[in-house]
This record gives sequence, structure tokens and C-alpha cells, in this order.
Amino acid sequence: MELIRRVPVVPRESVFLDLGAGKGRALLLAGRHGFRRVIGVEISPALCLIAGLNAHRALRRRPGTAIEVHCADAGGFDIPDAVEVVYLYNPFPAPTLSRVIERITASLRRAPRRLFVVYAQSRHHDLLLEAGFVVVHRQDGAGMVLVRCPPV
Repeated sequence: MELIRRVPVVPRESVFLDLGAGKGRALLLAGRHGFRRVIGVEISPALCLIAGLNAHRALRRRPGTAIEVHCADAGGFDIPDAVEVVYLYNPFPAPTLSRVIERITASLRRAPRRLFVVYAQSRHHDLLLEAGFVVVHRQDGAGMVLVRCPPV
């Protein structure tokens, strides 16, 4: 979660998206961090169910937080145009990450904005760099924060 603290956004005004959400740990942490809306995408129905249950429990303790979980393939998931922070804990092989980057790029074309990618255990960060993202913070061994801004 240290990497998320490096993202220069106001959480209560921002939307957080975790692609490859697993059991929802990052979703819960983002909710505690104060993000206005938290979205998780997980392809495994079993993990999606667990993430949904964990989110439901968290919402009872933090009623002002909006957490939603989608059971879907991240490579085919349309990135909502309000998303400002995308979290990846190295969830995909390079081909899937390439499809995710295409979805992010499509969202940025529809709604130009700054978009940050928090990429923990960043094995394929070269794909993000090739897509025009720039590293704004690197934490040895843990990952990096990248940003893509609209053209001026």
C-alpha cells in the first residue's frame, strides 16, 4: 500500500480500480485509504465471491465507501472513464497486460485525464512505457507508480 500513498490524487475524489483483485485485499485497503469508489475485477468466480463477501463486510464498517466487484476477464473489461488509479499486483502475463493497456488507452481517449498505474512486482512495465506511461516513483523490489497524462 506504500506505493498507493505515492500517487498524487485526492482519494475522496478519486476512483480506484484493482485488476486481478483476488480476494479483495487491495480493495479493502483502498477503501480504508478513503477512495470515493473502489472497483475490483477478478476472473476467478471463487475469488470473486470471496472478494465480494470481504467487500460486503468492509462496507458495514465503512458505510461511506463504495466497493464493487466484477467477475470478468480484465483484458476485456471496459475501464470506467472516471478511474484515476489502476492497481496491478503483477496479475497477468504480458499478452493479457497488453490487452489491459489497450482498454486503459481507450478510456483515456474517451475521457482525457491523468491516470496512474500502481504496478507492484512489475515484471512487464516495459509494455506500459511503450504505451506512453512514465515512471513517477520506483520502489526497489516492490514496484512502481506510472502516469500517463493527456497531450497538452
